[in-house]
Amino acid sequence: METSFFLLTLIGILSSFVGTLADGAGLITLPAMMLVGIPIQAGIATNWSKDYVKYKGKKMNAIALVLLLFALFVSLQNKQWVSSVENKKKKSGIISKILSFSIAIYDGGFGPGSSTFAVLHYMSQQYTYVKAAQLTRVFIFGSCLGAFIVYYQTGFVEWHYALAMAIGSAVGSQIGLLALPRIPLRVAKSMLVSILFLLIGQILYKLI
Repeated sequence: METSFFLLTLIGILSSFVGTLADGAGLITLPAMMLVGIPIQAGIATNWSKDYVKYKGKKMNAIALVLLLFALFVSLQNKQWVSSVENKKKKSGIISKILSFSIAIYDGGFGPGSSTFAVLHYMSQQYTYVKAAQLTRVFIFGSCLGAFIVYYQTGFVEWHYALAMAIGSAVGSQIGLLALPRIPLRVAKSMLVSILFLLIGQILYKLI
């Protein structure tokens, strides 16, 4: 039990560190948790038939694929990557708020690429990549807190796993935020684009 707690803490540190720099934490977290022996799918599929879950899963994966391809295109075209100076901010209008709310719903309901979408959204508001990543950490914390409240109220909280991942995630995020300003923007962009390709590949594999 102590070993699994220690391993989960390390997984949380590594995944949050990578996630802070370029998203893709789920690429590390989910496979690693399954290797430790945590039944990822069991809780999700408790109240649904297998055929329905399979159908809904493919539908969500198809949506995620479209969104990730769009995120890849926007990331490659975004000129704010080459700038370390924030431009004049755009006003946060109703569309911006709807987008933020939609990303939060997507993160809580499905997840792949949600941090990337948040980073690109903030960069579209003329924030630098570093500032956008910092704001995204706060944004994702709010989304995760909301998910925790829902799971807590329904009684589906494995405290042993949750505490280990929470500690690891907090430490990993702080290390990532400290390292982020020291990473060249072109390197950060390459990391994000690489993560997007990996996420797209993962989704395509699930669809096939």
